[in-house]
Amino acid sequence: TYEDLNPDIVPEGAVTQSAGFLYQRGDTHRFRMSLDFVDTRKENELLFLIPQTILNLETLWPERVSRASLTSGDTNTIGHVTSVLTGLTNISSRDSQNWNGSMDYSWIDCFGGRFDAYARLVYFQKYERKIFPGSSTVNQLESPDGTASGLIKYRSNFGASWTGSRFGFGLDGHYYHSRLLP
Repeated sequence: TYEDLNPDIVPEGAVTQSAGFLYQRGDTHRFRMSLDFVDTRKENELLFLIPQTILNLETLWPERVSRASLTSGDTNTIGHVTSVLTGLTNISSRDSQNWNGSMDYSWIDCFGGRFDAYARLVYFQKYERKIFPGSSTVNQLESPDGTASGLIKYRSNFGASWTGSRFGFGLDGHYYHSRLLP
């Protein structure tokens, strides 16, 4: 694996707009809830191409993969990979929208200690990406092409804890929605 120091990288341009609300109340029993909507549009987004992404999308970046020549009698249809050129590249554009929700509850004087509970949720309702200026836009949530690895439509974490003057205990959990593979 070799890293390409790409002199053609241009700065990305991004506009993110968000709106939300926050509600909180209480002293002994504190409750807080927030909901935010985030809309992001990027041009020339920077993407670091790792070896697996390059191999998965070799048809898009064939110049980044070097292969050995096939020998006579070889049953493979293409040669073995001898090197992969990783590095930064620009993606033409991205348009994404997501919702972030949060709820927190605290009981300040709970059996001589403090009880806290929380839940967080992130939901992507839109994540579209165009690789090259002339290529089509790809819905990365419904039919991903592999350039947005790790993108999950829903994810959340939640937990509760009690803390006293001498000891405490708690529980945290995470939920990750299934991810579509290209």
